[in-house]
Amino acid sequence: MYNILLIIVLYFLIHQSFATTRVENITVTQDENVRFHCQFPSDISFDENIIQWKKYRSSEDNILISINGKVSRKYEKTYQTILTDRSSSFDVLHVTKEDSTTYICQTFETQTILCQYNLVVLSEKLVYIPRLRSEQSGTYTCVVENSIGKVNQSVYLDVQYPPRVRSISSRIRVNRSDSVVLRCLVDSNPSPYKIVWLKNTTEIFRDYQLADLHLTQVERNHSGVYTCVVYNRFHNNQTSNSSNAMELIVQSRPIIETTYSKIAAEIGQSVMLTCRVIGLPKPNIIWKYNGQIIECNEIINDMCFLHFSKITANDFGTYRCVAENLLGQEEWSYTIVSRGKPETPKNIIILDTASSSFQIQFTPSFDGGSGSQEFVVQVTDSTNSSIITQQKLPFNTYEYYIKGLNESTTYKFRMKATNQYGDSLWSNETFVTTSEFIVTPDDLPQLYVVSYNPRDHLLQFDYLPDGSRTTRFTDEQLCLNIRQSLDRKIYQAIPQCLTILNRRARWKLEKEFSYFKLSICSKRHKHVCGKEIEMNEEMKIRNSTPMLVGIFVMTSFLMLIIVILIVIVCARARKHRLKSNVNKFGMITANKGARPIISEPRLQKPYLLYTNANTISSPYNYDYQQTNISKSRSHSSKFTFYFL
Repeated sequence: MYNILLIIVLYFLIHQSFATTRVENITVTQDENVRFHCQFPSDISFDENIIQWKKYRSSEDNILISINGKVSRKYEKTYQTILTDRSSSFDVLHVTKEDSTTYICQTFETQTILCQYNLVVLSEKLVYIPRLRSEQSGTYTCVVENSIGKVNQSVYLDVQYPPRVRSISSRIRVNRSDSVVLRCLVDSNPSPYKIVWLKNTTEIFRDYQLADLHLTQVERNHSGVYTCVVYNRFHNNQTSNSSNAMELIVQSRPIIETTYSKIAAEIGQSVMLTCRVIGLPKPNIIWKYNGQIIECNEIINDMCFLHFSKITANDFGTYRCVAENLLGQEEWSYTIVSRGKPETPKNIIILDTASSSFQIQFTPSFDGGSGSQEFVVQVTDSTNSSIITQQKLPFNTYEYYIKGLNESTTYKFRMKATNQYGDSLWSNETFVTTSEFIVTPDDLPQLYVVSYNPRDHLLQFDYLPDGSRTTRFTDEQLCLNIRQSLDRKIYQAIPQCLTILNRRARWKLEKEFSYFKLSICSKRHKHVCGKEIEMNEEMKIRNSTPMLVGIFVMTSFLMLIIVILIVIVCARARKHRLKSNVNKFGMITANKGARPIISEPRLQKPYLLYTNANTISSPYNYDYQQTNISKSRSHSSKFTFYFL
């Protein structure tokens, strides 16, 4: 019975041991370092067990290398180990073929195998490739064989390099108005992530995948050197083969570039005709006059010159410049004329038509040889041909706005040129109809102050200070709309929108209404009105009576100020007159014919003119003083005496 129980226990332990064993195969080459890592099961702890690493050998006994993280001194240079609470690591340094075997991590007490590693060390065989090339990319396989069998291992070699760009042709010729595709052939590893096209070193196109450059309806200005630059992660600015250039040549028939067809000159004056021609292949240029062929006097680059040292009467006429190459022929006529009146402007068009204006644009014609010319525009009524406006345009102006017109009205327009020799003919008349003026409530002026004069039955008002609204309309275009109410709930509009004259409107207020709403409306579109302002009976009374009271108070105040000023002026004049009549004795003389005025001296002793403490008696007695005073009062005198 005891033996059976022991067998069961051993079986259970062995089963548990195999159930938790971790087995792993590792293959390395010689001289590498290998680490085996063993994670402990949850039921095994470092505190209760002794952990050891062993190395199996087929011909000899197994080698015990470490116990509880300690390696014997004999193996310290070859093996190392690390032990923690839950795991243990075992390192084999610089492995050799003799290290090819099985390594186990187990417990000492129960000999439970926790981890098992089967190590295979291969002999090192190297393949050295000194200079890699792009065509050497591919799969390389190493085969090892002995008498028992063979094994193999493959590796893929990916050779990466900067982009290699080449074009189909370095020079492409196309005819004008044709289409062409410029293409770059690219060899790149890794694949490109961006392509940039340059024309004469200027970027014209960019894409983030390989793309051809399509040019349609090419012109002469498409000619140039085109370069495609391809980028991958190895590209840098010093990689010359990552871009390629190609020259595009656009061939065309001759094109004569000129801006004039007439030249004004006087007899005896020198004249030079210039014919500038472009084209590829290079065209041949000649002059023709009255059926005769004239060769160029001088050719510089693409310009042909015809010189006249002194113009004669026979030289006036038309000269044709004829250019020809393999793709076609082109010619242009130049006329030599004498100086005179200008020609009528041409290409006259109407650009923009508004409710009160329209814009013209034109091209000046031959100026008659004067060197400068001016332009006159005329606008007339389409019904009676009366002149609405006639204006001279500013110098060098070829676009102009004609303003101050009525809306929804048809006008006739024409123009002419003028210089020192006279006027050109008028241009053909063009009919222009102005558009209807679209008015919105936000365009109309808003009322600001409203007052009512009951005696004259006048409503007086003012607008909010908004220049763009008040100057845009005239009184003839506006009217005053009034809505009135008894209870401030239901408002009733008056029958007619009132005419406005100098910001006044005549209207008789009905007494039964107490509340009013006023707004400015368009006379043409009476349903379009601005923002309303409210005026009740109190505002009406307050707006009329205070005005009169204010005028009266202001007038009274001004009159009072005038009276005060008059009094001040009179007082100063009298004072100045009195000062001017004082003589050298300090006496004030009376004016001739004036009644004398006697001023009594203001003395403490009125009858004593002089006093002297050292004097015993005055040279004048009292009776004499009294007599003089009485005589001065009873007889007329020309002087007024002030006793000082």
